[in-house]
Amino acid sequence: NKDALLNIISNEIFLGSTLNVGQTSGEIFLNVSDGGDIGIVISPEDLDWHLDSGELTRMYGYNLQIGDDTSGSIAVGSISPVFTENILNDVGMEATADGEQVVFRGADAIFKKLTTLSDKGIIVQGNLTTTEEDIHLNGDATGSGGAEAKIQFYDGVILKSVRDIILEAESGHLFGDGELFLEARRDITIKDPLTTQSNLVINADAPDNSPIVGPVTPSDGEGDFYLIDDGVINATTGYVEITADDVHLDGPISRADGGVRLYPRTDTNMGLGGTPSGEFDISDAELDRITTTGTLTI
Repeated sequence: NKDALLNIISNEIFLGSTLNVGQTSGEIFLNVSDGGDIGIVISPEDLDWHLDSGELTRMYGYNLQIGDDTSGSIAVGSISPVFTENILNDVGMEATADGEQVVFRGADAIFKKLTTLSDKGIIVQGNLTTTEEDIHLNGDATGSGGAEAKIQFYDGVILKSVRDIILEAESGHLFGDGELFLEARRDITIKDPLTTQSNLVINADAPDNSPIVGPVTPSDGEGDFYLIDDGVINATTGYVEITADDVHLDGPISRADGGVRLYPRTDTNMGLGGTPSGEFDISDAELDRITTTGTLTI
């Protein structure tokens, strides 16, 4: 069926041949029938419903949605680009039933676009990359997950997006077990408090230099960093480094023991305090929101 919406709810799935709903606007929705846990390219272990790499490659559509507000938790293994090359837009994962979460267990997971929603947190053990659109992670999509509804990044994790990165977890907040690296071709937005146990490196308007994405292209002045007023950044034993076309610090950098470094992406004008340049500007109010026991470098 071309450019259709296909909804499959089952106790398990076995896909031995091509499933094509059309790549212009076709959508595939997959879910487990009994509220069990879902595994995507991962060893079965005690999971109830499994989708392997071969089954992923045999799906053709515009969007793929796995799980919803009735399914259990979702575990995701390593995803190479070829696994989802026939899904032309978003791979969405949703575990928003009460108490459920999403765990990225693989060393690397690469998608064209990635949207992940959960009720009680997202754990990111390896790198996440998108090659055409955004990375959007929400660890408290229901707004009722409590303190456990957090996004946890293992030490050294890299998030790399060819467009935007959006991170939010209203109740549980965002945590990095060590160093955390965020790199986006366009904007990076932190909507809720983020605490890292080491260095935090934020790189917006980054040059497109990933062999996954394509040939090297320079920065183009269209990527800003946004710390929303509900957000806070704490780097308890490291530094905070932000490179962007411009920064918008509506929330505070309240702790950065190793210093704070704010860099314009390109050779551009800079304005501090009450003298904006219209390009890379840091207002008096934004300066007042930065606290560090180290050095502030601009």
